[in-house]
Amino acid sequence: MTAHTERQGLSAHPPERILAIARPRLVEQLQAEGDSPVIMISAPAGSGKSVLVRQWGAVDERPHSVVLLQPWSDSPAALAKHLISALDPLGPSLAEVRGFATGEEPRFSATLLPALAAAMSTRDSPYVLVLDDVHLLTDPRCHELLEQVTRSVPAGSQLALVGRNATPEWLARARTDGLLVEMGSAELAFCADETAEVLALHGVPAAPELVDEVLAVTEGWPVGVYLVALLMSDAETSDDARERLVGPIGRGRVLRDYLRSQVLDPLDERTREFLRATSLLDIVQPELCDAMLNRSDALATLRTLARSVQLVVPLDADDRVFRYHHLLQDVLRDELSELAPDRIRGLHVAAATWYAERGELDDAIRHAAASGDVPAAAALIAHNLGVAIGVGTPDRLEQWLRPFDDRVLGSDPLLAISRCWLAIQRGDEADIAVWLRRAEAMCPRWPERIGAVEAAGAVAVTALIVGAVPLAQVGRIATRIGQTLPPELPYVSTAHVVAYLVEDLIGTDRAERDRHASEALMLSTTYSMPSVTASALSWQALDRLLDGNPSLARPLQERAREIVVESRLERLATSGVTMSVDALYLAMSGRREEAEEALGAARRQGLIMLGILPWFRTVGPLLHAATAAVLGDAVTARRLLADVPGLVTGELARSARIRQLIALVESASGRASTAGLLRHAALTDAEMRVLQFLPSHLSLPQIADRLFLSTNTVKTHVQSIYRKLAVTSRDEAVVAARGFGLLESVPDLR
Repeated sequence: MTAHTERQGLSAHPPERILAIARPRLVEQLQAEGDSPVIMISAPAGSGKSVLVRQWGAVDERPHSVVLLQPWSDSPAALAKHLISALDPLGPSLAEVRGFATGEEPRFSATLLPALAAAMSTRDSPYVLVLDDVHLLTDPRCHELLEQVTRSVPAGSQLALVGRNATPEWLARARTDGLLVEMGSAELAFCADETAEVLALHGVPAAPELVDEVLAVTEGWPVGVYLVALLMSDAETSDDARERLVGPIGRGRVLRDYLRSQVLDPLDERTREFLRATSLLDIVQPELCDAMLNRSDALATLRTLARSVQLVVPLDADDRVFRYHHLLQDVLRDELSELAPDRIRGLHVAAATWYAERGELDDAIRHAAASGDVPAAAALIAHNLGVAIGVGTPDRLEQWLRPFDDRVLGSDPLLAISRCWLAIQRGDEADIAVWLRRAEAMCPRWPERIGAVEAAGAVAVTALIVGAVPLAQVGRIATRIGQTLPPELPYVSTAHVVAYLVEDLIGTDRAERDRHASEALMLSTTYSMPSVTASALSWQALDRLLDGNPSLARPLQERAREIVVESRLERLATSGVTMSVDALYLAMSGRREEAEEALGAARRQGLIMLGILPWFRTVGPLLHAATAAVLGDAVTARRLLADVPGLVTGELARSARIRQLIALVESASGRASTAGLLRHAALTDAEMRVLQFLPSHLSLPQIADRLFLSTNTVKTHVQSIYRKLAVTSRDEAVVAARGFGLLESVPDLR
């Protein structure tokens, strides 16, 4: 037998693996602390933290939900999605809450944090939520989110934070109040009996003196004890074994030498090559490994390694998904960089291709970015922009672009356009202009190059959205995009819907306008761009409403509203059209309460429609004025109408559609009350921006910091909000504003 075979046999001791040696004293300690809402387990890698958590879960009667964090989890949106996925099976559905996952203010403070608090506290029975590798979270917003979550643990449940760093400062209050249990390196260190057990399982004669020396060399560090046991596993006597102890194992070069000599060297070269190549993966799936390496034996190899190399860890009961222990993964990645650096790019490309073919775009884009092939990564992002921008997941695009700094983003036109769309989602008008200019500079003469250069089409549709093209030219450019670009690209349906809306406003030939509408609906339905579908349907509904055919408008707008709800489109800047038409439709249908709330939501949407669809700065307030008039509030309608820009001069001055809307406002106002009935409509945009933060835990000075205002200005706005909403406190203002649709509501999970 070779040494490798012997060790393989010695390591296969069911039911416990060597590194999963039973820790009853620690499990009992955790069980005894069942009334403490927060547990912090912090110790270096290789201390057995994850093993302890699994053993605890095996004996605890409560359901244990474990989140294994990854390097890419370091954003509030990603972390929130992890938490929601972990909590969802434990109680009422959290499908609605998933749409709140964002790091953008004010939604982060005002909706995500309260929604997660509600999710934590509404599970059906006591549970344990474990977050493993929390040291990977460095974003301050992630720690703010965790702090909120720790305050929301219901009685009988527990939150366990597992990582390498010391207890964070924000848990100091929990420690002072006796609500925190801490377990560190000293508690996790192997005692003499546990060390002797590991040695015995490796066939080492475990005399007391030898055990003492092993403890001195390793300080009880579990992975150190394991590696020393491997070193001594073929010793025949205790004296032979003691001769192999040359000094403290440490956690630097000596540890790496141990890993190489005791874990990797006994393996055959084909297996070591397999481990090196697949060490690039955070989660190791056999099918992916086979695709990357053009092999067919990955599953068998990984199962064998999981038995023989205790640092290859199965993550599921069927041993079909694995991960490498961080210490082993670091050594393997170093070896790959030293021995085969030219392979790294190809391995990442193969992984990206595998994930992309399965529609797992987040993983695909991460590997494409890691490959260093910027054009390929840019194309993958740009071709799938619709998945990120056409539905209500506003932080997904940010995740995709995170691996690239501004220098790289500015070096590729498709990346620059993608970054521009991120600014569009955020309503950042200055950023929109900056990134569109950068993309245009890399794609000169883009109007005439549409179809010949892919980036030209991406630049073109973005220019249409931000209003960088005269309205009279929009239809022609959209037509060229539709004729020359593959229909599955998100640019194509977007270009058609913008052309449809614009050509309707400026009075282009009806057949041409209807063609764009038909193309927008067909392509957006086929290639899943719900925001485009909803916008096209709503504008068709508006056409029927203004032509006096409400019965024809109804199925169109009802379907548009369904799409907004299904895809959480109220979070997108481009949904302002649909939401504003919806308010008018409801008012004209006699559904007053729904119309008032929809009008508030449409006004809220206007706060993020900055830098895009500039013609909507005229159309949007007109739709809102018409809604107010139909609802019987002539005062608000006339005030809104008086503030509408672009009615006398500009490209819309002779628009028949605009004249229809003005006529509706005037005729409905003539029949309406002379008193202002819609109290919430009196709020200014500045007051609306402050209002969005009131549901959060932020103080007024903190709100002022986020809005770049003085505290006194924010206080003045808050008092005005109270007066206009006829309330006397912040809580009352939030309740009233949610009733008016001015604030997004947190779902009732009870």
